[in-house]
Amino acid sequence: MTAADFTDLFGTEAAGHLAQLRRLCHEPVTGWHAAFVAAHTLKGSAAMLDLRGIRDVAAHLERLLSGDAPAGPPAWLADARDACACLEAELLDLRPGAAPSAPAEQVTARLARHPGGTRA
Repeated sequence: MTAADFTDLFGTEAAGHLAQLRRLCHEPVTGWHAAFVAAHTLKGSAAMLDLRGIRDVAAHLERLLSGDAPAGPPAWLADARDACACLEAELLDLRPGAAPSAPAEQVTARLARHPGGTRA
């Protein structure tokens, strides 16, 4: 397989992970663990392909999801919705090695302001 083949495969697989993250925005408590796994997988796969914007956004979502599910919607849920929209846009333009887009940097900065989870 070529690098382009792996990037194409990532785009296909990432759509499912993004769907899982979007579910979190509608069912924040019941979709918690699945969203954590989706963010973790997106982060790792994007890092291997040098897709920096996706990697950075997913890493911050993973950090926020690393603790136990809260009793109610987390304070950062609106930023998570924006992160999903940003990830969707990033998936339309997969360019390994490119710097993160301005929207990815903005949403990453907003996610970084929230305290993270507690999982080691």
